[in-house]
Amino acid sequence: MTYLQRLRLAAIGSLLLGSAIAPAVLAQSATQQVQYAAGLPIATLGDANYRYCSQPQGESDRLQGLCFLFRKQGDEIIGQYFEPYTERSICLHGVIQTSSVSGFARQQIFSESENVQVPDRLASDTLAPWDQSSGYLMLAQGRMLDFDGESQLAGYSGTALFPVAKLDLAEFYRYNAGSTLPPQNCELE
Repeated sequence: MTYLQRLRLAAIGSLLLGSAIAPAVLAQSATQQVQYAAGLPIATLGDANYRYCSQPQGESDRLQGLCFLFRKQGDEIIGQYFEPYTERSICLHGVIQTSSVSGFARQQIFSESENVQVPDRLASDTLAPWDQSSGYLMLAQGRMLDFDGESQLAGYSGTALFPVAKLDLAEFYRYNAGSTLPPQNCELE
């Protein structure tokens, strides 16, 4: 049951008992929900599959912002960080550090030319954002591992490895894990 469903149920129960919920109590409850969703350390989660997104879930149940679908096993995390409703994603394998994951990442990179390259900002030794507008996922030391050749859909593609990757989930919101499973690994096939 979602927080909004619980709040609606409480309001209905309160009305049935002949009282009303004070607006200040509702506002305080909503604030507590946002803090809970955004502040729960992933290190405290049990071993299971999870989905977190950078924006709160709306009424439509559509994924919002950037999302991370992952499997937690002990302090190990394997997951897919992605921009919903696009083909843009990257696989991350690492260990938990409170509300962040540190490890390595692997991504399929597409190009219109045969010269498939890791962007310069992600190839350096200095951490740089995967998505320049958010900065949740920081990568460094990226290099191309292989060239997959010509693809019918996107031109050319290759596999890139980022041996230094850090994803900060401290301000993310927990969603229902859904029916899509996280990747089993981020290794090369």
